Amino acid sequence: MQTHHTGRITWVAVAAVACVTLAGCGLGGTTTGPTKRFESEGFGITFEYPYALTEKALRGDGSSGKPDDMVRELTLTDDDFIAVRRDPMEPGLLAAGIDTLQPAVDQLAKVLDAHVGPGRPITVGGMPGFEYFDLSPDVQHRYLFFRGRGVLYQVHCRSTEQHRDEITAACDTVARTLHTV
Repeated sequence: MQTHHTGRITWVAVAAVACVTLAGCGLGGTTTGPTKRFESEGFGITFEYPYALTEKALRGDGSSGKPDDMVRELTLTDDDFIAVRRDPMEPGLLAAGIDTLQPAVDQLAKVLDAHVGPGRPITVGGMPGFEYFDLSPDVQHRYLFFRGRGVLYQVHCRSTEQHRDEITAACDTVARTLHTV
């Protein structure tokens, strides 16, 4: 009887370790360690991101007339980062369905990166949008565009080969934990 009990404990322990290792069981998926919370007054969204990233406001070039608080960057290195941007949307696009928004977002994605593949529909934090990838050998770009209250959000995850795993996991964490405020 003691052997049966010990066998059950061992099986449960092995199953628990496998669950945590393979699937992040109960941990929300990717296990990237401790996180910080992105909260910026007036930005309209919040999300978690790994402590390894440093948050900073980006300086605009002055041509857009938008305040600096419209763009935030979460950096690991100068070449490995997640940039988060919000831009006011045209009222006509706000009133239209997501299918009407797609051509405008497709065009914007191509302007940002001529090598992105076709967009696929996604939902981020309950908001409809589109995801695009450029899987160049040296640098990978992942763009998430989604429609919020009166704005178009863009999350741009950029990684070099050296930091691909960290940025991919961080981008997944952002997308998984993002909510409107």
